[in-house]
This record gives sequence, C-alpha cells and structure tokens, in this order.
Amino acid sequence: MPFDQFIGNRRIVDRLRTKLTEGRFPHGLIFSGPDGIGKRAFAIMVAKALNCSSLGPADFCDQCAQCHKIANGTHPDVQVITVEEDASENKIAQIRESLRALDFKPLEGKNRVFIVDPANAMKDAPANALLKGLEEPPEDSFWILLTVNAQELLITIRSRCQVYHFAPLNRDEIRACGVTDELIVRWSGGSVGRARSLDADSLRAQREPVLEFLETAAAADPTRFRDMLARSAEIGRPKNEF
Repeated sequence: MPFDQFIGNRRIVDRLRTKLTEGRFPHGLIFSGPDGIGKRAFAIMVAKALNCSSLGPADFCDQCAQCHKIANGTHPDVQVITVEEDASENKIAQIRESLRALDFKPLEGKNRVFIVDPANAMKDAPANALLKGLEEPPEDSFWILLTVNAQELLITIRSRCQVYHFAPLNRDEIRACGVTDELIVRWSGGSVGRARSLDADSLRAQREPVLEFLETAAAADPTRFRDMLARSAEIGRPKNEF
C-alpha cells in the first residue's frame, strides 16, 4: 500500500513524504492522536520507504524483499517495541539492546527504524534509556514514538522529536476504509480500528434499551415514573457495558 493509498491525515503524509524525498527526514518523531486512526500503519509505511530497494525513500513498492520482511515483522533493522505497563524492566533491556545496535551498520536495509508503541506507557527508566538514543542518533537510525497524547511523554523526549498530531478520520474516510454499516460509521468516532472491532448486531442490541429509556423519559408523566425506574435499573445493572 504506497503512500497515496493511505487514508486520512493527508497533510501529515504529504509533509513527511516531502522530507523523505528531500533527504531531511527527522531522526526522532512523535505520532500523537487517538488509537485506531493509522499511526502505527503509517509508521510501518515510513520504515518501508526508508528501506525499500525499489522506490525508496520517496515511496515504497510493497513488493521487494525489504518491504515484505517489514510487513511480516521479520526485518532485522526494523523493530516494533511494544510497551506494557507491567513489563518495564524487559522494555529497558529491549531499548538498551536497540541502542547497542546503533553502533553498527544496518544488517540488511539502508536504515534502522525503531517504533515504540505506545510510548506514553513507558515508565521513567525506559524513557530515560530511550533518551540516549535520541540525543545523537546515527544518520541511518530513526525513532518513531506512537502515543495518544504527546504531553504524557517526558519533555526531554518531546524536545528532541518532531511532533505530528493525527486527527480522527471523517465519515467519508471511514467509509473509504471499507466500513459499510452507517451505524458503525457514526459510532466509530473517527477510528478505523474501533470501527472494525464493532459488531453491528451487538451494537444495535445494546442501543435498543437506551433508546427505549430515552423515549420513556421524553414522554414521562407521574403515572409512568415507575416504568422509568424499572428501565433505568435494567440499563444501569452492567455499569461497565453501559
């Protein structure tokens, strides 16, 4: 899927593509914005462009060995560091291992790319370890940090990266991603990931008692007060689902 096929946030895509073409791509990037709007997918696309043996760095072919390995998660020079709150020690070790790799040339591709997702889940220790990789990065290494809110990252990290804020997709863009059910399009909140995780039948089943309650409330009079109490109790019983 070349850059032209990426849906949403075209200004960011075009700006970074220009930087790739002109050879002035930043070594530290923060992609900020809601989950499920394509930040990680675009980071993978950037990694392909930086290593594509056919069209890079202005674009990528998605056909060469470099692109295939990156897509499959098997490229030795492209690493996605996932962050879980209960595994900070393991992440410190993983980040430090990545930093040691910076002393050597890329193994197969043209550049090393490290994607940290979600970067805002890092504790201070792994974040400080990461900071060392951002201070004086080699010419052939790039860090892309994915986060819902860039302000949750250490200011020392933000100061060494260029921040790009990804916006939720509009309804036409959600439809262009293959979402056909209009209820899901509206319920997605501009997130393709959320739209694809929703089940239309289940959503309608959950929505029905809420609509019934609102209809009862809108037409309420003293004689229907007992009905309203019964419906509110039914809706409020599973609080987390509500």
